[in-house]
Amino acid sequence: LANRSNKEHEAAMIDHGIQPVDLVIVNLYPFHNAVKSGQDFKTCIENIDIGGPTIVRAAAKNFKFVTTISSIEQYEEFEKEITKNNGYTSLKFRQKMSEEAFTITGKYDSIISNYFSDLSKNIFSKNKIISYEKIEDLRYGENPHQTAAIYNLQGKNDQIKQLSGRKLSYNNYNDLYSALQLSKSLPSNRGTVILKHSNPCGVSIDTNKLKSYLLALKCDTVSAYGGIVSCNFKISKKLAKEINK
Repeated sequence: LANRSNKEHEAAMIDHGIQPVDLVIVNLYPFHNAVKSGQDFKTCIENIDIGGPTIVRAAAKNFKFVTTISSIEQYEEFEKEITKNNGYTSLKFRQKMSEEAFTITGKYDSIISNYFSDLSKNIFSKNKIISYEKIEDLRYGENPHQTAAIYNLQGKNDQIKQLSGRKLSYNNYNDLYSALQLSKSLPSNRGTVILKHSNPCGVSIDTNKLKSYLLALKCDTVSAYGGIVSCNFKISKKLAKEINK
């Protein structure tokens, strides 16, 4: 993994008969899977990769000359790159793979670190490493000219499911979780919350689902326009039509 622009490195390679490395592909031991599946301590420890991260980091550091593939998810992109460039990779691509490599090894180390913190019950350790995975890019940020994305510790968004409508924005998610938090604090199966930009426009409780919504709407019909409606009960077709107005 030598620096080929360094004459001393080149001379050492010639002296020792070392061929330069152009491509490094490493799949790290599945430590996270071992922990997630409830394997015992010994098995988890055996799934801590030592050499893999070392090779990946060394190759990624030398991205000027070396292509580093550190995830199965990169294979397709790598195949397209060498097909487009007749067996070679561009510097831009190698730098991108280097960035991803350091992110992957960083996340890998964070999972191991947090595993040991959990074992020792050291909840508030001096240094805490938190790793997130991007779920999706959002339509826009707090304002239309800003970008935004949503991240999750688990790497998947299984808490909510969008049934229809446009791609959500930062404000939509912010309102959505604020509305859910308030809805959950109300008596179940009869609470309605209407809010906009995280500010409640109306909150109501009634056993009659339609009345519950109409009472919440009556609190502030102007501010409710374009806002978020959260019901802690199943919405009927009749109520859906009313909300759609």
